[in-house]
Amino acid sequence: MRKLILTIAVILSAAVVTTRAHETNAWRTIIENFEQQTNVIVVRGFGVVGSVNIGGGTISVRSKESIDVSHGQKLYGVVIELSAEAQLRQRAVIDEEEMDLLLGGLDYLRTITADVTAMPAFEAHYDTKDGLRFMAVGSRRQAGIQFFLRFDDGARFDLNTDQLNQLRNLLSQARNSLNSLKPGK
Repeated sequence: MRKLILTIAVILSAAVVTTRAHETNAWRTIIENFEQQTNVIVVRGFGVVGSVNIGGGTISVRSKESIDVSHGQKLYGVVIELSAEAQLRQRAVIDEEEMDLLLGGLDYLRTITADVTAMPAFEAHYDTKDGLRFMAVGSRRQAGIQFFLRFDDGARFDLNTDQLNQLRNLLSQARNSLNSLKPGK
């Protein structure tokens, strides 16, 4: 009886560990899943769009094209990468389908004011599928709005208004360059 209980406990704990490992290794974007196909040749192309210097690091924006050569399928996206002093490089992948929503979210955050809520302070954010979060924080007593960028649950990085505008413009350029790659454009 003891052996049976022990065996069941081992099987259940192994199932939990396997499930957790599978959940943490799951790709969150369409293009990342596309690139993980097996038994096909996948080609990934990149193009540098530009970068924004922030205190202690650089945010780079790259356009991305992934091709399944075997089936002639193509997907497009953008990679946002942060290289910061004394920190590991962090990145987020943005599917092409997310680009207009992201740009709209950034436009909203860039123009938000303290009267967005009746409460004395606020935090507004926009999250991408890959865990990139843009935040605006303010209060009625504070003269301006503070902007932040955070990858997953990591540290948040300050962005001033000019840096946020530069990043938004780079993302818009990336979207336009990806649109020009499509047939019939």
